[in-house]
Amino acid sequence: MNSPFDNQFKVPLDANKLSSLGFGTRSERRLSDLKNYFQNQERAEELIGEHDPVIYEVWELEYDKGGRGISLGTTTIYPGDVDGEFFFTRGHFHAKDDGDEVYIPLSGEGYLAVSTREGVSDLVALEVGLLYYVPGHLAHRTVNTGDSPFSFLCLWAPHIDHDYKTINESGFPELVFRSQEGIRVVKNPNYGK
Repeated sequence: MNSPFDNQFKVPLDANKLSSLGFGTRSERRLSDLKNYFQNQERAEELIGEHDPVIYEVWELEYDKGGRGISLGTTTIYPGDVDGEFFFTRGHFHAKDDGDEVYIPLSGEGYLAVSTREGVSDLVALEVGLLYYVPGHLAHRTVNTGDSPFSFLCLWAPHIDHDYKTINESGFPELVFRSQEGIRVVKNPNYGK
């Protein structure tokens, strides 16, 4: 079976064009997939009953050859919120705290939330035209804080085991909400519970 990695290739730095190339895998996460991640789960249930919005879509091309390589993918987070809490990716650690990642924003407005396993966290604005390096030991989640889709390209070492369970069970230390000033970051009252 042929792999896209058998030959050199070039791809457009456009999330919509990348996801329609005919190779790689596509997936989407709806609010029903993420309802336990939002602070106001009652409002999340109401929105699911109304129309269960798509929160984000992912296209990824996992390196499938032996030895070293680079996997790549795009994520597009749609604009929206649950009771003021902006839409986000579910976030994850790497199971062995290995496998650094690089994020390259393509369009829209958003933030990268990172956290250690001990709950020390940071929130960084992601700007189009800049590259962001994420060490493998940090949990990471992206948040769309704008009024249009927020898309970014991600590059990572292949065959990383992702740990989504820890974030699902303990939450992320900080939450990002819409406010009159733009965004408001609050400590997650349910973190670690």
